[in-house]
Amino acid sequence: MGKKFESTPAYQKGLIGEEIVKKYLEKFGNVVRRPNETAKSGASLIDFVVEQIIEYENDKKDSRSYISLAEVKVKSTNDYSYGRFQVYMFPKTQIDRYKLYAKEKDLSLSIYIVDEKRENIYCGLINDSPGIEEPLRIEDKSFPLDLEQSNGLGMYRVYSIHQFVKVGKIDFTDLERLRSIKFSNSDKKIFKSLQNFSKDVSNEDLVKESRAVVLKYLDIKLPENIPSKNKKLSEFVKSFRPKLNRIPTCFFYEIYHAVHNINIEKNISALVSKFYPLLDEIRHERQKTSYKIPEVIDIKNSAKKVSELKTPNNTLLEIFEIEGNNPRFFVGIGTLRSASGDESLCKFHWGICDSIKTVSSFFYIYGVSKSKYDDETLSVPLKDVSLIVNEYAFNRVDEISKYKVAKEFLLWWEEVSEPYLEPQTEDKQEENSLHQKNNSFTAEDIQSIGEIADSIMEVMNVDRQNAIQAAIKMKSKELNMDLTPLIELLK
Repeated sequence: MGKKFESTPAYQKGLIGEEIVKKYLEKFGNVVRRPNETAKSGASLIDFVVEQIIEYENDKKDSRSYISLAEVKVKSTNDYSYGRFQVYMFPKTQIDRYKLYAKEKDLSLSIYIVDEKRENIYCGLINDSPGIEEPLRIEDKSFPLDLEQSNGLGMYRVYSIHQFVKVGKIDFTDLERLRSIKFSNSDKKIFKSLQNFSKDVSNEDLVKESRAVVLKYLDIKLPENIPSKNKKLSEFVKSFRPKLNRIPTCFFYEIYHAVHNINIEKNISALVSKFYPLLDEIRHERQKTSYKIPEVIDIKNSAKKVSELKTPNNTLLEIFEIEGNNPRFFVGIGTLRSASGDESLCKFHWGICDSIKTVSSFFYIYGVSKSKYDDETLSVPLKDVSLIVNEYAFNRVDEISKYKVAKEFLLWWEEVSEPYLEPQTEDKQEENSLHQKNNSFTAEDIQSIGEIADSIMEVMNVDRQNAIQAAIKMKSKELNMDLTPLIELLK
């Protein structure tokens, strides 16, 4: 591979894309290495050999290892059929070589797409089922399909974007690295749209709105408030942490887009180089989890279904009861996922499952679950549902639309779950009573209620009185204190 090629923007972006995917794979505990056939120049048909080691939390001796292959592409979508479909395109000869290589090695091969425009990492299996070679019918087209290029570049294999699964978000720092590499000096500066803001708006108005977003979330004006000295700039950026700690993760991308737009207009790269790593650090801290297979608590007594509830997004949520057991009521993980907007597919990882590992436990219930390690049919205690979905909504949701679904579910759950909440024993009531006496209620808590109410108004589109009532209830549970006298003041 020549030095001239290695200096091209495509090669440089490709290296960053490989770093992004390698980092993504390694966070699961995978061992990622280059293939044995890699040339001295670094060239190889396939980017990585991945050894996945699966361990169980309750049995360190029980572990399994799987070998697979991974190929990385930094790509953006193409329009197909007059823009009706968004697709990813590959030279057909390249796809054929991947298939042959995987067959010779007798290993599964995944293609990872790093799409800086969509800001996500996508994955598709090329030689296993279900995979990107399985036909997918959309309207009058069936994907994948082969397309002869009119420019003489040969046959291309065309896949719908829906044949690839989103597996992660690209870090803010990595997005900026990718976007800093231009294919030519004439490349347009790409402004990022903001939530609830027209895509047809002028760049001037978009920058104005971006400044308003930064003022709203960080209480600063950019670029006016940026210190001139580097030492003061570091302290300035560190001062954002308390404010960011109170903001759900999904709004980090809104803040990132706003700062990105201001940076294009005014060049605040000195601040950006320190601010994006802070956003990544807080996000990673929140979304940290164990990737070992968790222990599943086995309940021998049979369960019976006692209720079916239709959630705001029309998911049928079933409630099961095990008499004489503590806890007594349960809901299935699969339906809880759907009800709260969690679309993650990975077994035991991401979304609701990571939240369960953080604040609750997995249960295997006879008569309900099909398999002890089938995360689609495992259950969680009903009493933990609010904790689980709150943790998921605040920490693990990266998209505002999904955050809204989760918060809408929580407001609904507050109303319908009460008949199934188990009464406390006298010992528990006494313990909580002592806890309440030791708790203090401060002016900061009042301020926190106001901030929670503001978020509810913004997301749920309700009036302030109802938002404050909901915020008081949430604060009551957090402090384990009776704050209903505050609700009386609203009447």
